[in-house]
Amino acid sequence: MKKQSLSRSAFPFCQMAQKIAHSSGFWEGQRLRGDLLKKIERRFLQDDSALDEALNFLAEEMPQAHDILADLVEAAAEKPTHKAALKSLDCQLIAAPILAWSRYTLPSGELSPDFLRDFSAVFFQNIAASSVKHLVLGNLLFTPDNLPQNFKEMHDWSNRFAEKYIKNKSLLKYSIVDLNIQNEGSGEFLSDTRFVVGLMVAEKNAPFFVWEENLKITRDEVLLNWQKEAKKVLDGIFIGAYYEALLPSSFNASFRESDLKSRPYALNAAILFLKTSINILPEQMRLIVAYCFNKENEEYRISLAARNGHILYGVIWQILPGENDEDEVLLNIQKIAKEHRILDFTLLDERLPLEFCEDCGAPLFPNLSGDFLHPQMPQHVEENALN
Repeated sequence: MKKQSLSRSAFPFCQMAQKIAHSSGFWEGQRLRGDLLKKIERRFLQDDSALDEALNFLAEEMPQAHDILADLVEAAAEKPTHKAALKSLDCQLIAAPILAWSRYTLPSGELSPDFLRDFSAVFFQNIAASSVKHLVLGNLLFTPDNLPQNFKEMHDWSNRFAEKYIKNKSLLKYSIVDLNIQNEGSGEFLSDTRFVVGLMVAEKNAPFFVWEENLKITRDEVLLNWQKEAKKVLDGIFIGAYYEALLPSSFNASFRESDLKSRPYALNAAILFLKTSINILPEQMRLIVAYCFNKENEEYRISLAARNGHILYGVIWQILPGENDEDEVLLNIQKIAKEHRILDFTLLDERLPLEFCEDCGAPLFPNLSGDFLHPQMPQHVEENALN
């Protein structure tokens, strides 16, 4: 490891993660993990820039050590700082994602006390292990933009939720923390993700989730029950919207899962939106797909177009970290098209730069010639646009 390429504050994190990767046995690795976890927790009392630097370095130089450090940073961020009042307890920051789409504005913002009361009841009945003593819930239905954008912010949230539990212990199994965040939504997207965020408080070294407690119960079974029971609560806020509740889990894991599931969900939503809003038939539609990239991002820009190639709507399919199989991604996109009986599928051969509108900043989408344009719905185009 080249120490001179790292700052003094980042180097020890890389060094310790590398030692864990090269440990000679389970217990040696566990001891080193414990030491590194404590060091990460202390770092959160300052800032997380050194952690970001270490993670970026290891991602390029030592992938195995990167994964170890990333797991521990996430674990530390999801857990509040050690406090005397929590000595006999374990805490875990969690999120419950909901994928949704609507022709109207998707809900966000403050949640009513009645909703949070009912949500906590369904959560305890279907998700929480019997060792979970309390659930602290955030007072907002969060958009992705409202969530913590770095590990220190996440750790700060964990502490705020924990302080609420410490100060407001009661006979109730849940409490509500007011985060006072200005919830401006994530723009006018057809489909997006919403999150209910909370902190689970459980007995020390005990399970958080029901599938940990009862090994005969699978996560898939819990998900089906959750979707059925949570619907009774979520229907009241997702009025006029289609939605799919994902399984609540640890904060970082739930965010990754929602990123993964939101891509096919968004494409399905866009196709259904066009079918229902302009009554376009599958044989009148085609998909035009282009691989696009810049220094920071890789993604597929998907144009939902009329048969003549006119772009009606656009969807972004983000390539997530660790995804290297382009063929699998394209097969997933093509599978969705076939499920909707859209058989006209065009993949542009050339790899193209990410294009945005110079005037409004919106992403642009490819036509059959590889030119990037704004999508336009039929009211803005010629009457024969669908032919």
